[in-house]
Amino acid sequence: MGVQAWITLAIVAAMFAAMVRGLATPPVAALAAVVLLLCAGVLEPEQAFAGFANPAPITVAALYVLARAVDASGALVPIERVALGDGSRRSHGLLRLLGPAAAASAFLNNTPIVARVTDVTSTSFDVYLQNPSDGGVSAENVSYLVVEEGTWTVDGVNIEAQTYLSTVTDENNSWVGEAQSYGQSYTNPVVVGQVMSDNDPLWSVFWCRGTARANPPSAGALVTGKTVCEDTVVARANETVGFIVFEAGYGTIGGVEFEALLGADTIQGVTNSPPYTYTFSTAFSSAPTVAVTTMAGVDGGNGGWSYTYGASPATATTLDLVIDEDQISDSERNHITEQVGYVVFGAPIVYP
Repeated sequence: MGVQAWITLAIVAAMFAAMVRGLATPPVAALAAVVLLLCAGVLEPEQAFAGFANPAPITVAALYVLARAVDASGALVPIERVALGDGSRRSHGLLRLLGPAAAASAFLNNTPIVARVTDVTSTSFDVYLQNPSDGGVSAENVSYLVVEEGTWTVDGVNIEAQTYLSTVTDENNSWVGEAQSYGQSYTNPVVVGQVMSDNDPLWSVFWCRGTARANPPSAGALVTGKTVCEDTVVARANETVGFIVFEAGYGTIGGVEFEALLGADTIQGVTNSPPYTYTFSTAFSSAPTVAVTTMAGVDGGNGGWSYTYGASPATATTLDLVIDEDQISDSERNHITEQVGYVVFGAPIVYP
């Protein structure tokens, strides 16, 4: 381990020792640890105080106030007696509590997930969801876009699809990628992509950029790759990577409305204040039902990936988005603003 890692380990150990021995309350011990890490140069000031900009602590504090008010009023006493019994048999009370807790947890997706694709053939492919930390996942709807490899002009729209074997794996300390060449000219390219194999059981996710890590793909520069973001295990097997390029704009393909666009640098993380909303350049006749997204460039050095946010992410005029991160190196899922490229269709379509 490096010097900063040893300093962090020592400060965290001292923090827990102070709390266990009663030398300091948990808030005081935690704040002192943050200050020491800041003074030691392990944390940057914006990292040390990022938590104060997160609405989650305020929400939790408000819940403590509410919980104290409910406890003082005795409002839940009748419900407690029905749910947990009279307290004479502790094991019976615990068994009664397990059912409601498990049922509620099943509807709360509190873990990052990425979509994995495998077994791609000319007629089908398999898709599954994976938690980068290998925890459980809940069922989700997945939109997909499949284009025959090649360069096309479809109903006046320039589109292309390419695949290649990715031999480079990027991570939060290295954003190299692999340079690509367009098959035709674009004025404002919108790039979406996917890791299309699972040769390695460990996760990875597609990323792309232009002339620099933080720049989106441009008419003159496209770099793509697979990344493992903050994963501490950075080695991966070679994987097939595919990407699709649209000329930006609104129109119809096969009579179905679509929009391909690069959005503004405004999309943040799951634990910031989602959803983050893009407004379509042209309103759809009704809420679109298919949306595929990819981060365009990587502003946040930790990396991440975009997806639509909520059970109904689109209206006829807007699309709700969010950026997520893995929780392998740390548990936070805050993220600075990113640009996202998206391709949205008004309805599922098979063309021609």
